[in-house]
Amino acid sequence: MYLKKLFYHQLSRLGPYLQSYLHLQLVITLTAWPLLYQAGLPLSPALFLGNLLFAPFLLLFLLLSSLLFFTELLSVPHWPLSSLLELLTTVWWYTLNSGHRSWLFVLTHPPHWVTIVLPLLVLASLLHKQLSRATRIYFFILLIVLAGYLIPRLQGETATQLRFLDKELTLYQSGSQGIIIDPGILGRRLSAPKQITFSLIPQLNKQGVTHLNLIVAKPSIMVFKSLARLVESFPVGAIYLPSFTGTLKNNGWHAWEQLLKNTQQYQTKIILVTKPATISLGTKAITITPEKEPITRNNLTYHQLTQHVSQSTYETPSATSDTQHP
Repeated sequence: MYLKKLFYHQLSRLGPYLQSYLHLQLVITLTAWPLLYQAGLPLSPALFLGNLLFAPFLLLFLLLSSLLFFTELLSVPHWPLSSLLELLTTVWWYTLNSGHRSWLFVLTHPPHWVTIVLPLLVLASLLHKQLSRATRIYFFILLIVLAGYLIPRLQGETATQLRFLDKELTLYQSGSQGIIIDPGILGRRLSAPKQITFSLIPQLNKQGVTHLNLIVAKPSIMVFKSLARLVESFPVGAIYLPSFTGTLKNNGWHAWEQLLKNTQQYQTKIILVTKPATISLGTKAITITPEKEPITRNNLTYHQLTQHVSQSTYETPSATSDTQHP
C-alpha cells in the first residue's frame, strides 16, 4: 500500500516537472537561437527529448563509474557494475547514432531586428509576473511557429558570395532554396572535404538554405571527395557536372564510387550535362552551357560548364540526363 501511494505521489509530480522542463527549454531555445544563427548552427526538435534524457543518462554514468572506481581500489568484485556500465554505454551510443540530419532545420536568413526582438519578447514575458507558466509556454510556442512561418517570407531573392578556400563561391538563393555555382574551387586543396564541414555548411546554415543544388564547372578527384562529403552532410537535390571521359586511378575511382554511393543513399541526382540546360530558382533562370573546346586535365577530358543568369519564364528545373558512369 505504501509503495502504491509513493508511486502515485511521484507520478503526480511528473506533470509539473515536465511543464517546468518545457518552459526552461523553450526559454533557452528562443534566447540562444540568435547566437546559433550567428555561428551557422541549426536547431533540432530532438533537443527537447535529448536534454530530457541526458541528465538521467549522465547521472547513471557518473554513479556507475564512481562505484566501479572505488570497488577497484578496494579490490571488491565489480563485474556486475562493469556489465551495467557497458550496457549503459552501448545504449547511449545507439541512441546518439540513431540521429539523422533530417532532424536539423534552419530558419531562413532573418532581418537583424528579428534576432533582437525575439529575446526581448522572451525577457518581457519572464518579467511579467502575472503570466502563468502554462501561458508563457503557449506564448513561446506561438513565437516559434510565427518565426518559422514569417521569416522565410521576409527573405527575397539574393546572390551571395561564400568564402571557401580563400576564394568565393556564388550562392543564388530564393527563400530556403539555393544554387551554388562552383567555377573550380571545391577541388583546389586536399583540405577541401574538411572545409565543407567546417566552413561551407555553417555559411549555408547562416543563410537559411535548407535545400541545395550545385553547378560544378570542372570535375576532379578532389571535387568528387568534396561533393561526397557535402551530400553526406547537407540536403542536396542535384549536382550538375560536365560529362567527362578518361581514366581514373584507384583513388579517383574510390572517390567517384563514394560519391555515387552517397547520392543513392540520400536521393541526390548527379546530372552529367552534354547540352545546354536550364535551372529555375524563383524568378531567375540559370542556363548551363558546355564549352565547345574540350579540356584534358588529370587524365579526364570534359567540356567546362559556363553559366548565364536571366529572368525565369517557368519554375521547374530541367536537365539533360541522369547519372552516368564515366
